[in-house]
Amino acid sequence: MKRTTWLLLSALAILIFPWTLMGQGTVTVYVASPELASQKFRGTLARANFELQGVVPIATSLSFPTAVVCAPGNVLYVAEFALRSGGTVPNDTPETRIVQYATDGKRGDIVASIPEAFVVGMTLNDAGQLFMGTGVFPDAVAFSGIWKADPKSANATPVQIVKPGDLQALLDLLDTVINPRDPQVRALAFVPNVPDGRPFSGDLLFTAGAGTLQNWDLYRVSASGGTPEKIGAVGHPWHSVASGAGGEVFLADFANGNIARLDEGLQSTTPFAELIEPFQMALDAQGTLYVTTKEFEFDNVPPSGKKNSTLWRFDSSGRLPLGAAGAWGVTVCE
Repeated sequence: MKRTTWLLLSALAILIFPWTLMGQGTVTVYVASPELASQKFRGTLARANFELQGVVPIATSLSFPTAVVCAPGNVLYVAEFALRSGGTVPNDTPETRIVQYATDGKRGDIVASIPEAFVVGMTLNDAGQLFMGTGVFPDAVAFSGIWKADPKSANATPVQIVKPGDLQALLDLLDTVINPRDPQVRALAFVPNVPDGRPFSGDLLFTAGAGTLQNWDLYRVSASGGTPEKIGAVGHPWHSVASGAGGEVFLADFANGNIARLDEGLQSTTPFAELIEPFQMALDAQGTLYVTTKEFEFDNVPPSGKKNSTLWRFDSSGRLPLGAAGAWGVTVCE
């Protein structure tokens, strides 16, 4: 094969396969970027390409996508915050719709809807059930908590397995003077069943809080529901959580710019990285961590609807940034 032909084929391979681990298959990273412009909800779903230092939009007409998760078969589920009648804020009733997308950006069915809720955390368990952590907009507190749905059924009715009363009982640091807010779930992750019998295998780990960002903590609950348990040994605040196929867990502190690894016994954390405003995270099967950094305040949106956000990759070679304007949600397909 001529050298020029080999170079051409190599360049083409980089374009087609955005992140390939030699001998370990292909890992593709997707990000969801919401935008609020002229009081209208908009957004983009994109594929990351670390080799070319860019993102490739695959769908551009989403309604404020706040979270994305990849299911077996390379199916993407995207949480889209929308207005029921297509109106403007605050004159219409909001809801979150979980929409199925193919990895080429083709839009599929709405698999679930939650009224007056704002989904930031979303995960799947080993059985393919979808879990969504919600805040509320406006303060419709009854819809805050954790919801479960079967995405294989079109427009399934989600079941609320953690309710506001369950959260309120946990929030012993609730700030009711400076910034009173209803309890909300910010992020959640399912920890797969692993053979070494870790105490949180098969559970959901989630972050919840109210008031100022210093009042957010880490909790665990069974994937079937029940009473959540605060994991007080690891301190606070924690605003984001991600788990990997081997049961490893990472936590992120948005307010203070820290990422840590959770130990196997839920008793301590080990510092992992310092990063300004880490927002959402995802892990691949090799333990590579992907983090979006959020420089975007929903309550104080600039005219463009977005500010500078970055997607970071952490692996054995160090950290690598990738510009991804307005990125919130991140997920990995393998």
